[in-house]
Amino acid sequence: MKRGIESRGYTIVEVLIFLAVSSALMVSAFTLISGSQNKASFTQGINDAQQQINTVINNVSNGYYSETANGQSCKVDPPTGELVFTPTGAKGTSSQCIFLGRVIVFKNGENTFTVYNVAGRRQVNNREVSSMSEAKPTLIPESEQVFQLKNGVTFKGSDLNAFGFFNGLASTAGVSDQLNSGYQQASFYGFSFNSGLPNNFSTNYDSGKDPAGGYNLCFDSGTTNQSGLITIGGSSRSATSTLVIKGESCT
Repeated sequence: MKRGIESRGYTIVEVLIFLAVSSALMVSAFTLISGSQNKASFTQGINDAQQQINTVINNVSNGYYSETANGQSCKVDPPTGELVFTPTGAKGTSSQCIFLGRVIVFKNGENTFTVYNVAGRRQVNNREVSSMSEAKPTLIPESEQVFQLKNGVTFKGSDLNAFGFFNGLASTAGVSDQLNSGYQQASFYGFSFNSGLPNNFSTNYDSGKDPAGGYNLCFDSGTTNQSGLITIGGSSRSATSTLVIKGESCT
């Protein structure tokens, strides 16, 4: 009489090997999925950062700026020529001042940035101002707006930490001192910012604006080895930005 085939189960060692292999495969799968999600999240965050910078540029080009909750009255102090701001409780314009543009300020290692409105004198010697030194650009008190960089994106550095975007001022034409119309194309200027506009801002503006190489701002995230390089200007462009995502952290 022939014996049937004897059934055989798994040994404990075989079960442990199967569980170990399965666990390793699951960990690898989760790591791959998590890495892909982190990269997608970073890409979304850095694109949002570029969009926010472009919004500031477009607002300046269109002559739009956000007013403070209480409104600010702007006057020129006759003895010094400095701008004096006073809360008015109502929004409106000030006949002695003009809106010049906006300034974005970044801080290394932080995931927020701050935007300020900038005003200047409207006239000097009974004529419209035609240069930044005549306008005396001044940050508008209470205009500070803090924006959040999304998805863990962090500003990691640039040669400078502040970038101003300004509309063109009118320019004089010949000895007749007649004014041409100001143009609505934002120019930009980078500088170091601690508090208030630096003292040499007005005098250095014309020579330092719209540099040929532009300004490079590097952003990265601690969850991925990617970085985003946002370049403002460059290649003879005015105030525009471009974005390149790199497969390495900021250096």
